[in-house]
Amino acid sequence: MKQLFATLVLVVLSSAAVFGQLTITSTTPSSGTTGLPLSTTVSITFSAPLNESWALNSGHGIFTNVSSVGTPTYSLDKRTISFPVTLIAGKVHFFLVSYAKAQDGTAMTLPFGFYFTSASSLPSTTVSGTVVSGSPGLDPGRCLVVLASDQEPDDTDLMIGTVA
Repeated sequence: MKQLFATLVLVVLSSAAVFGQLTITSTTPSSGTTGLPLSTTVSITFSAPLNESWALNSGHGIFTNVSSVGTPTYSLDKRTISFPVTLIAGKVHFFLVSYAKAQDGTAMTLPFGFYFTSASSLPSTTVSGTVVSGSPGLDPGRCLVVLASDQEPDDTDLMIGTVA
């Protein structure tokens, strides 16, 4: 009877892993980090190995205001993806990961955001509000919110981004 119970537990645990959700477990730098060098690396670690053929990058699954993002590299276990970046002095930079795929077919269903700066502190400016869906069935909790400054007609500056 004990062997049957152990087998049942393993089946339940393995099926839970297959139907689980891919999540972000850590970032470097962590959100809110200040004083970064202008030439640095942004790393995102996931709960499972990533599917490299899906090509997570700043044009596919990641939204960022970092203007100079290099070619991503993966850790040996494929759980961490790293991007060489060049920051603008004093600017708050952000990464919003909207979607990613794991090798086992699971996907990231909830977006994740983090921000950082090369300045010695973050600005004290805040934005608040409520995100509501204009269409039935759309979850506003999956919304990416970006504050932009449009001082020049052809040059919108993305100030900060977050997940609603």
